[in-house]
Amino acid sequence: AQVQLPEITVTEKTTSTIINQKITTAFETAFKGATQMRWYEVNKRYIVNFILNDQRNHALYSKNGKLLYHIIYGNEKHLPSPIKAQVLKQYNDYSITQAINIKQSQRDMWVVNLENKSAFVLVKVLEGEMEQMKMLKKTEEPLVRQ
Repeated sequence: AQVQLPEITVTEKTTSTIINQKITTAFETAFKGATQMRWYEVNKRYIVNFILNDQRNHALYSKNGKLLYHIIYGNEKHLPSPIKAQVLKQYNDYSITQAINIKQSQRDMWVVNLENKSAFVLVKVLEGEMEQMKMLKKTEEPLVRQ
């Protein structure tokens, strides 16, 4: 006897099937000139990774097109001068290796990675207040090869 199996159709999710017009309009308005967009749906929210002004960006939208947060990945040259001065005043023997700008609601926070010959430091600057989040001492021990 022959068994009839149900028909299966495999489809690829494209950007047009993932996001709705509200999100598309909000994104195109907020991020004119963005390229290399990659959209993902997670728990009825929409994440987009993209390039803007030669910087990596990451944004999260609600299903109705509200921007929930926006992260911009940069380096020392992207830090506003007052924040750079504030960080380097306290960490004057360090180099800034990365500067990440996180915008959420009315908050505009910077997370700065620093490094010198003996340690890595992670600081955040929010509303003029700077806080050291983490410090990792570099090891002095040579690597053992087997």
